[in-house]
Amino acid sequence: SARQSALKSATEMLKLSQISLQEGAVTVLETLNNIANVREDQHKLEQTRYAYLLDLITLLIEAGVITPKDIQEIDKDFVKQQEIPLLNI
Repeated sequence: SARQSALKSATEMLKLSQISLQEGAVTVLETLNNIANVREDQHKLEQTRYAYLLDLITLLIEAGVITPKDIQEIDKDFVKQQEIPLLNI
C-alpha cells in the first residue's frame, strides 16, 4: 500500500541519515527529523490498519455474516506487529 511504501522510504532515508551522521555529512537534527518521519509514517500505517479492520467488522456485522472464525482472523491481523527499525544514533 501507499502507507507501507512511505514507511519503507522513510526507513531507508533514516538508515542513510544515520550513516551520513557517522561520517559527519548531516547534522543530528536532520537525523532526528528522519526519525520523526519514520515514527509518523508508522503511526499513519497503524491508523490505516485499524480503520480497515473496524470497517471490516462493521460490514460483517451489518451483513449478518460474522462468525467466530472471522473474529479470530481479524484478531490475528490486528495484533501483527510492524517491524520498527533500530535507531542507532
